[in-house]
Amino acid sequence: MNRWKSCIKSTFLFVLLINVNLVAQTAVIVHKDVMVDSVDALELDQIYTLFLTKWNGDQPVIVFFPKYNEKLQKSLFGTIHRKSIELKRVWLRKKLTGEATPPIAINSTEEMLEKVSTTPGSIGLIDAKKVTKAVKVVAIFP
Repeated sequence: MNRWKSCIKSTFLFVLLINVNLVAQTAVIVHKDVMVDSVDALELDQIYTLFLTKWNGDQPVIVFFPKYNEKLQKSLFGTIHRKSIELKRVWLRKKLTGEATPPIAINSTEEMLEKVSTTPGSIGLIDAKKVTKAVKVVAIFP
């Protein structure tokens, strides 16, 4: 009986470890010159609703949106507790009133890394496994 319990326990732990590794995480990345080391969910909400438009030191925030990846979008929506349609309304309103420029849609991981690494003040989202040294990670969300 103990042998079966041990076998079941080992199998359970193995399956648990596999499942932990399968959960994709979203990395919030910024240009290396951005003078911020971390961003929490509230700040991310303020950035993606275009309320926070300048980093510390008056550097403009340039927001990139991962048009190419629905999982990253869902991670963002879940983290900031907003729906896609809600964000789109905010972006349209801010654009029409001239208050802010909506996020720039990005079509691939490679393009996101290239844009964030070469655009001062920029922020974007990518799969955490695909982060490179060309950008700075300021948060990781499930």
